[in-house]
Amino acid sequence: MTTKDGSVLILGSGRLARRLAGFFSGSGIKVISAYAKEFKEIEETAETAVQDSSMDYAKKQLIVHGINKVSAVCIVDSDDAVNIYLLMAVLSICEDVLIYATLFNESLMSILGRKHRNVKIFNPAAIVSKLFVESMPAPMSRDEEVK
Repeated sequence: MTTKDGSVLILGSGRLARRLAGFFSGSGIKVISAYAKEFKEIEETAETAVQDSSMDYAKKQLIVHGINKVSAVCIVDSDDAVNIYLLMAVLSICEDVLIYATLFNESLMSILGRKHRNVKIFNPAAIVSKLFVESMPAPMSRDEEVK
Protein backbone atom coordinates (compact mmCIF):
# COMPACT_ATOMS: atom_id res chain seq x y z
CA MET A 1 0.00 0.00 0.00
CA THR A 2 1.27 3.47 -0.90
CA THR A 3 1.83 5.97 1.92
CA LYS A 4 -0.50 8.96 1.76
CA ASP A 5 1.28 12.32 1.78
CA GLY A 6 -1.54 14.48 3.16
CA SER A 7 -2.14 16.27 -0.14
CA VAL A 8 -5.50 16.91 -1.81
CA LEU A 9 -6.27 16.37 -5.50
CA ILE A 10 -8.85 18.83 -6.86
CA LEU A 11 -10.54 17.79 -10.10
CA GLY A 12 -12.53 20.54 -11.75
CA SER A 13 -12.37 24.16 -12.71
CA GLY A 14 -14.13 27.35 -11.88
CA ARG A 15 -14.80 29.28 -8.72
CA LEU A 16 -15.36 26.30 -6.41
CA ALA A 17 -12.13 24.58 -7.47
CA ARG A 18 -10.17 27.82 -6.98
CA ARG A 19 -11.72 28.45 -3.56
CA LEU A 20 -11.00 24.90 -2.42
CA ALA A 21 -7.38 25.22 -3.59
CA GLY A 22 -7.04 28.49 -1.68
CA PHE A 23 -8.65 27.01 1.43
CA PHE A 24 -6.40 23.95 1.53
CA SER A 25 -3.24 25.89 0.59
CA GLY A 26 -4.02 28.46 3.28
CA SER A 27 -4.25 25.60 5.77
CA GLY A 28 -0.79 24.37 4.77
CA ILE A 29 -2.08 21.40 2.77
CA LYS A 30 -0.41 20.56 -0.54
CA VAL A 31 -2.87 20.90 -3.43
CA ILE A 32 -2.73 19.18 -6.80
CA SER A 33 -5.19 20.73 -9.23
CA ALA A 34 -6.34 19.38 -12.57
CA TYR A 35 -9.01 20.41 -15.02
CA ALA A 36 -11.61 17.73 -15.62
CA LYS A 37 -11.01 17.93 -19.37
CA GLU A 38 -7.48 16.57 -18.84
CA PHE A 39 -9.05 13.23 -18.01
CA LYS A 40 -11.19 12.96 -21.12
CA GLU A 41 -8.96 14.20 -23.93
CA ILE A 42 -6.83 11.45 -25.39
CA GLU A 43 -3.82 12.71 -27.32
CA GLU A 44 -2.96 10.64 -30.38
CA THR A 45 0.58 9.37 -29.93
CA ALA A 46 2.44 6.20 -30.88
CA GLU A 47 1.53 4.82 -27.44
CA THR A 48 -2.18 5.48 -27.95
CA ALA A 49 -2.29 4.19 -31.52
CA VAL A 50 -4.21 1.31 -30.02
CA GLN A 51 -6.80 3.63 -28.58
CA ASP A 52 -7.32 3.56 -24.83
CA SER A 53 -10.89 3.68 -23.65
CA SER A 54 -11.88 6.99 -22.14
CA MET A 55 -12.01 5.40 -18.66
CA ASP A 56 -8.59 3.77 -19.08
CA TYR A 57 -7.17 7.12 -20.11
CA ALA A 58 -8.76 8.81 -17.09
CA LYS A 59 -7.24 6.19 -14.77
CA LYS A 60 -3.79 6.74 -16.28
CA GLN A 61 -4.15 10.50 -15.83
CA LEU A 62 -5.20 10.04 -12.20
CA ILE A 63 -2.09 7.96 -11.57
CA VAL A 64 0.07 10.62 -13.25
CA HIS A 65 -1.52 13.22 -10.91
CA GLY A 66 -0.61 11.12 -7.85
CA ILE A 67 -3.95 9.57 -6.94
CA ASN A 68 -2.21 6.80 -5.01
CA LYS A 69 -0.50 9.27 -2.66
CA VAL A 70 -3.21 11.84 -1.92
CA SER A 71 -5.25 11.76 1.26
CA ALA A 72 -8.39 13.19 -0.34
CA VAL A 73 -9.93 14.01 -3.70
CA CYS A 74 -12.36 16.85 -4.43
CA ILE A 75 -14.43 16.40 -7.61
CA VAL A 76 -16.07 19.72 -8.40
CA ASP A 77 -16.87 20.09 -12.09
CA SER A 78 -20.10 21.94 -12.94
CA ASP A 79 -21.39 18.95 -14.93
CA ASP A 80 -22.84 15.96 -13.03
CA ALA A 81 -21.93 13.58 -15.86
CA VAL A 82 -18.26 14.60 -15.63
CA ASN A 83 -18.30 14.31 -11.82
CA ILE A 84 -19.83 10.82 -11.95
CA TYR A 85 -17.28 9.76 -14.58
CA LEU A 86 -14.40 11.04 -12.46
CA LEU A 87 -15.86 9.53 -9.30
CA MET A 88 -16.04 6.09 -10.92
CA ALA A 89 -12.46 6.46 -12.20
CA VAL A 90 -11.16 7.44 -8.75
CA LEU A 91 -13.05 4.61 -7.01
CA SER A 92 -11.72 2.07 -9.52
CA ILE A 93 -8.15 2.96 -8.52
CA CYS A 94 -8.40 3.89 -4.83
CA GLU A 95 -11.54 2.62 -3.22
CA ASP A 96 -10.48 3.88 0.23
CA VAL A 97 -9.45 7.49 -0.50
CA LEU A 98 -11.68 10.18 1.02
CA ILE A 99 -13.72 11.79 -1.78
CA TYR A 100 -15.70 15.02 -1.68
CA ALA A 101 -17.84 15.53 -4.77
CA THR A 102 -20.56 17.83 -6.01
CA LEU A 103 -23.71 16.55 -7.71
CA PHE A 104 -26.90 18.38 -8.52
CA ASN A 105 -28.81 15.09 -8.87
CA GLU A 106 -29.86 14.36 -5.30
CA SER A 107 -31.21 10.88 -6.06
CA LEU A 108 -27.68 9.68 -6.80
CA MET A 109 -26.29 11.24 -3.64
CA SER A 110 -27.90 8.79 -1.23
CA ILE A 111 -27.15 5.74 -3.40
CA LEU A 112 -23.45 6.58 -3.66
CA GLY A 113 -23.26 7.58 0.00
CA ARG A 114 -24.66 4.24 1.16
CA LYS A 115 -22.44 2.18 -1.12
CA HIS A 116 -19.19 4.08 -0.45
CA ARG A 117 -18.70 5.37 3.12
CA ASN A 118 -15.61 7.33 2.06
CA VAL A 119 -17.61 9.39 -0.47
CA LYS A 120 -19.21 12.64 0.72
CA ILE A 121 -21.46 14.26 -1.86
CA PHE A 122 -22.85 17.77 -1.68
CA ASN A 123 -25.41 19.58 -3.81
CA PRO A 124 -24.04 23.10 -4.36
CA ALA A 125 -27.44 24.41 -5.43
CA ALA A 126 -29.02 23.26 -2.16
CA ILE A 127 -26.26 24.93 -0.15
CA VAL A 128 -26.32 28.17 -2.12
CA SER A 129 -30.12 28.47 -2.31
CA LYS A 130 -30.39 28.65 1.49
CA LEU A 131 -27.68 31.34 1.67
CA PHE A 132 -29.28 33.23 -1.21
CA VAL A 133 -32.67 33.35 0.50
CA GLU A 134 -31.11 34.36 3.83
CA SER A 135 -29.21 37.22 2.18
CA MET A 136 -32.29 38.74 0.55
CA PRO A 137 -33.35 42.09 1.97
CA ALA A 138 -36.82 42.52 3.40
CA PRO A 139 -39.49 43.04 0.73
CA MET A 140 -39.77 46.65 -0.38
CA SER A 141 -42.19 48.63 -2.43
CA ARG A 142 -41.40 49.99 -5.86
CA ASP A 143 -41.22 53.44 -4.39
CA GLU A 144 -38.36 52.61 -2.04
CA GLU A 145 -34.85 53.41 -3.11
CA VAL A 146 -32.58 50.42 -3.48
CA LYS A 147 -29.45 50.93 -1.41
